[in-house]
Amino acid sequence: MREILISAIVTALVFIAAAPDHVQAAQIVDGIAAVVNGEVITIGDLDAQIDERLKQTGIPEGYTEEQVHEQGRRLMLESMINDILIQQEAERLGLEVSQADLENAIRKIREGNGLTVEQFRSQIALKNMTREEYAESVRKQLLKQRLIGYMVQHRVVVTDKELAEYASMMKQHSMPMGMGPMDMMMEAPAPDASAASEPSSMVELSIIIVGTQDEAEDLHNAVSSGKLSFADAAKQHSQGPGASEGGSLGTIALSELGAPIQQAVSKTSPGKVSDVFGLADQYAFIQLKSKQGPAQAAPQKEPEPEPEDNETATASAGPSPESVLSSLSQDEIDQLRNRLMQQKLEERFSDYMKQLRDKAVIRVNL
Repeated sequence: MREILISAIVTALVFIAAAPDHVQAAQIVDGIAAVVNGEVITIGDLDAQIDERLKQTGIPEGYTEEQVHEQGRRLMLESMINDILIQQEAERLGLEVSQADLENAIRKIREGNGLTVEQFRSQIALKNMTREEYAESVRKQLLKQRLIGYMVQHRVVVTDKELAEYASMMKQHSMPMGMGPMDMMMEAPAPDASAASEPSSMVELSIIIVGTQDEAEDLHNAVSSGKLSFADAAKQHSQGPGASEGGSLGTIALSELGAPIQQAVSKTSPGKVSDVFGLADQYAFIQLKSKQGPAQAAPQKEPEPEPEDNETATASAGPSPESVLSSLSQDEIDQLRNRLMQQKLEERFSDYMKQLRDKAVIRVNL
């Protein structure tokens, strides 16, 4: 979903460029983007994956859908090639994820976040995903984890010094010490790396999510006519997050919300209620309270160097790992350790994927 180019075949590109427009269009629609050990990825498959990602993340500000498709094609293709290699290697090793394993993992994620089944479904809907789409993303993660577990020969160790350095860095940048399991499993890469690095607008809004369009339209009419306040409608009828608080999501980065919610925000003035829109397999409308541009970090002055004697040089080495970790709760330490462990495993997995790609027969036609 991303942190993970083979040259284009020049003769194929020359042939396409020389073909009539209607022939080019047919080849783009029906053509082959890549072949991985005999398994085909079509251009249609590739574009469908990009569309699926855009459905969840929306189009970054300043980009058109065509630009995202053009710039994101190679990145998405690389991700799809890796997915096929992982699946093929798992099959070779006899690794699989059963339906029972998948449901158990999803249940643990839900319970780890303290959510009911309906609340969990609504959290997924905020990303504009159905439960089936979410389950498939979890299945891929589980398969990858099992492959990592199989191929890691030696135990990965995270030292207290590494933990302390990581904790100090997190504090320096005012970042949360841990990431919840829902965030870990639902995080998705942006279509374009440069767009992902840009800060997102912040919005304060409330949302009402229900199961059918008719129910959503009826509630919308009741709120618009003044028969019900938005908060009361949410408390009484919403299946979405924050229902007991009037549907409030608080202040949240716009980029964290699914494309339909982003579009509703763009069409709604602060203080107003949006039209009803589809959200995965449910229906919703929002009340936009405020919208702010990306928060800009204040420029930091470069500290002027000071002469050091032996004493200050020793002090500048910073606090000991023990003193840094003593300021954290055991839960924070565990989350940091898990995150660092995951990073180390990812590094090993990247090396493993490179070996798989070196052995694979891959033909890329983009």
